[in-house]
Amino acid sequence: MSVIEATVISKDLIFPEQKEIPQSIKQKDIASEQLSLLRQKKKAQEELKQKAEAERKAKEAAEQKQKEAEEVARKKAEEEQKQAELAKQKAQEEAKKQKAESERKAKEAAEQKQKEAEEVARKKAEEEQKQAELAKQKAQEETKKQKAESERKAKEAAEQKQKEAEEVARKKAEEEQKQAELAKQKAQEEAKKQKAEAERKAKEAAEQKQKEAEEVTRKKAEEEQRQAELAKKKAQEEAKQKAESERKQRDLQDRIDSERKNESQVREAIERFIPQLQMRVQRYWVRPPGVQNDMVTVLRVDLLPSGDVSNVTVIESSGDPVFDRSAQAAVYRASPLPIPANKEAAKQLKSFNFKFCPNC
Repeated sequence: MSVIEATVISKDLIFPEQKEIPQSIKQKDIASEQLSLLRQKKKAQEELKQKAEAERKAKEAAEQKQKEAEEVARKKAEEEQKQAELAKQKAQEEAKKQKAESERKAKEAAEQKQKEAEEVARKKAEEEQKQAELAKQKAQEETKKQKAESERKAKEAAEQKQKEAEEVARKKAEEEQKQAELAKQKAQEEAKKQKAEAERKAKEAAEQKQKEAEEVTRKKAEEEQRQAELAKKKAQEEAKQKAESERKQRDLQDRIDSERKNESQVREAIERFIPQLQMRVQRYWVRPPGVQNDMVTVLRVDLLPSGDVSNVTVIESSGDPVFDRSAQAAVYRASPLPIPANKEAAKQLKSFNFKFCPNC
């Protein structure tokens, strides 16, 4: 006979799912589950916060790095601009020296040319004067010869006539000695008169011829002197015109250089004014919430001669009216603006466009 052992097992152990769970345990499990969910949510929020903080720090580091790079680039640009200005100044000084040297050489060449022209004119005048004196001397010698020849011929004629008269008188003297003597006396007196008349006429003719020769010589000398003076005057006038032309050219070049220098000074003054304006407006700008760094607005700024801002108008909006108004307000608060000392630059900045952005 076999013995069977039996064990009584509780119904609750066999079907635990069918066992009724107490209400307090249910509430405890729900609270535990909610606490776990809250912890998970808090952990997720903490992770999001840490991630946002890391992104913010990374963004700040990137912005700082960009600012440092921009500062390095700005310093490099300023140094390059300084070197360029020094090179430009050196080139201008060299050009000025070359110009002065060219002008000096041109002046020396003009003076040398004028001296040579005057020397040629002087030598020509001296030669013409010498030729005039030789012609005058020759004319005087010719006149003397002609006068001597006339006197000789007149004397020979008179002597011949006297001989003939004496011969007639001698023949008649035998018959009419008294009449012959009277005739001889009369003939001698007539001969004297005729001789004197002949000598007078010869002298007058010689003097008239000499006067005419001297007049011709004088007129020729005067004409040559006049031509020499005209040539000298013409050379002086040409030299004067050339000097005046060179002076006008120098004045024109000086005005051009002055205008270029003034334009360069105006441009440099305006270029210095823009960064000063940017820094001053940035200092007075109050950043509105939600403004992005890439926003840009262009303003029309009107200034009084004192530098006070009279009007600010938006001519190119950023698309955000709040940002545009904040830029306008910053310009008004920055008044008066640092106007350049250069009058022409200040005149050009009476009304100008101003580009404003948070990172400009």
